[in-house]
This record gives sequence, C-alpha cells and structure tokens, in this order.
Amino acid sequence: GTLLIQSGGVLTNAAATIADGHGFSTGTATVTGVGSLWTSNGLLTVGNVGLGALGIEQGGTVTSVGGSIGGTFGRVTVTDLGSRWNTAGQLTVGDSGAGTLTIQAGGAVTSLGALIANSPGSVGNATVTDVGTSWTNASGTFVIGGSGTGTLTVQNGAMFSQEGDLVIGQSSSGTLS
Repeated sequence: GTLLIQSGGVLTNAAATIADGHGFSTGTATVTGVGSLWTSNGLLTVGNVGLGALGIEQGGTVTSVGGSIGGTFGRVTVTDLGSRWNTAGQLTVGDSGAGTLTIQAGGAVTSLGALIANSPGSVGNATVTDVGTSWTNASGTFVIGGSGTGTLTVQNGAMFSQEGDLVIGQSSSGTLS
C-alpha cells in the first residue's frame, strides 16, 4: 500500500499503521510540501507486521498521539527545513523488531518520552544530523537500549534536547554518540 499527502493535502484519522499484514506486508507513506499535514489521533505505527516506511519532507508535518517504529521493520525519515513529526506521547524506535529514525537537513521531531530498542532482540537506530536539525523530548524519560540494542547518534551540528531523565542501557545495550 502507498499513501501520498502532498501540495497542502490534509488527512486525519483515529490510529494508523503502515505495513500491518498477516505474513509479510509492505507499506509506504509520504507527507511532502508546506501545508501538507497528517494527523493521527492515536498511535502511528510504522512497520508493525512487515516493512513500513514513512517520509516527511519539504515542509510536511505529521502529528500523532504516539509513535512506534519497527514492530517488524520500520523506517522513518524526517528531512528538509520545516518538516516535522510531533508526538504527544512516547516515540519508540525498534519496538519489537528493527526500527530506524533519521532526522536530517533541518527536519525536527518532538516527543513526550522516547524509547530506542524496546523489547529483547529489538534493534533501534536513531540519527539526528545536520545544522538546524533537532529532536526535542519535551518531557518524560528517554531510554537508549531498553531491552534491545539501541543507538542514538547526534552529529554535524544537529541538536538533541532532553527535558527528563536520560537512560543509556536500561536492560540491554545503549549507545549515545
């Protein structure tokens, strides 16, 4: 399945999942262009059962109550100045599978609590790169390596801001570089 929100398009839903099939499914969503908005009034899950990808680019915005990347395989890229993913809840990268979050070229993510590599055997990788790019965890605990292997890389002048506790390696392996 493919979803494209562009040129100021707006989509609002209860909860949403990209790639949630029995067996193995593939799903891709792209939110692109200034004024393009996807609002999920519940959890936004990317790659729950299958391979899921979400791209937020060229000033697009996604808002959700929370986010989960990688129940099986999930990838989210937030790129370009003005592109944003705002979660009003916890953001998990590598929930029970493999999850990747890349924030680059002026993109921004805000969360209220974050967990990289949630479950045993999960792998979560988050990269915040380039000047003008940011990840702000406005409240709650930020865990890198919950019960799986988690990595957060902040580089090339990007900004990571954590308002609550920061835990690296809670029950497993965590790396912050």
